[in-house]
Amino acid sequence: MYGVDVQLRVSKLYTANYSATKPIVINQGGSSSSKTYSLLQVLIQKLSEQPNKVATVAGRDIPNLKVGAIRDFKNIWRTTPHFNEVIKKFNGSDNFAEFYNGSILEFKSFGDEHDARGSRRDYLFVNEANGISWAIVDQLMARTRIRTYIDYNPSSRFWAHDEIMAKMPKEDWTFIKSTYKNNPFLTDKIVSYIEGKRDTDPYWWQVYGLGEIGRLEGAVYTNWGKVDAIPDDAEFIAYGLDFGFSVDPAAVVAVYRFDGELYVNELVYDKGLTNADLADILKEQGVKGYELIYADSAEPKSIEEIKRKGFSIKPTKKGADSIRGGIEILKKYRINVVRTAVNVCTELENYTWKKDRMGKQQAKPIDDLNHALDALRYVALSRLTGKRGVELIGVVG
Repeated sequence: MYGVDVQLRVSKLYTANYSATKPIVINQGGSSSSKTYSLLQVLIQKLSEQPNKVATVAGRDIPNLKVGAIRDFKNIWRTTPHFNEVIKKFNGSDNFAEFYNGSILEFKSFGDEHDARGSRRDYLFVNEANGISWAIVDQLMARTRIRTYIDYNPSSRFWAHDEIMAKMPKEDWTFIKSTYKNNPFLTDKIVSYIEGKRDTDPYWWQVYGLGEIGRLEGAVYTNWGKVDAIPDDAEFIAYGLDFGFSVDPAAVVAVYRFDGELYVNELVYDKGLTNADLADILKEQGVKGYELIYADSAEPKSIEEIKRKGFSIKPTKKGADSIRGGIEILKKYRINVVRTAVNVCTELENYTWKKDRMGKQQAKPIDDLNHALDALRYVALSRLTGKRGVELIGVVG
């Protein structure tokens, strides 16, 4: 009875998902609408009612799951007396919860569709779904016996719209749209912050306030799209690195070319990383000492520290108006971003030209949501300008 008899503290979103009967339940919603939290409550409750079942929470990668869905799960477990009685333990090494009735709730990421062809499950929750490729999700759904739940912020159309809602029979899926107004547990401060975006940031308000598919006006880059992977025959160009620490994240992107187009993947996007941390992560990501990295020339000390760790890192020679210059170079190409590079996609979706007080577009972009894009721009300025014998590649128009 969706938890009423055990006095769960739930939202209407929980009730709608718990009572859904179709094989696929799609949750499109804005910020703080309690999508992830409510769906985890649903899974825990269903597993507690049904012995020896398995539910998989699929995320982009384990680090993102740990700061998102796993953290929410632990909070739900800690603050809900009923769930304390039904969950036996949580294995932090392998990221799964074991129930007293033999059911399992596991948190996993999958490298590709081949990785997703393994074990079967009863319930699947695709968390932050627009960061996971359709090829992976298609394999996971084919191995899910009872129901698939999907959640995402609708920053743009993706496979939930194009592969499920556009192609599958309506009898197979339920669509649930939510906003912050569906979450009765938000503080006044959070509500005030969200509603404050209504007039100051129309795109943010549309996507994260109203939970509607984003239609961004004044976007700097419109020449891009999402792909599932870098082509096997793509040629590596260079890495771009934008330093950050407490306020801004450090960002590292890998840039490739194939058939006259650029392909971009995301290696690093995080705050609080020292240069030693960055070097360790680059090694873990398989960056070779001979592969070129281009970084912000305003950070000579950081560049030298990374270089002393064995990397071929160089400062980017910016020149006058290098921001606009880098943008103009990149706008000559089709830019294909790996779908799991969520932060690169988010920046591309939100990076706009400045407007004056009258709302007139200016010739300068906003100084925000540009960390991964700055890293990409460093590669463009250093390797795509035609200077020093470097060929201009894939230029269109």
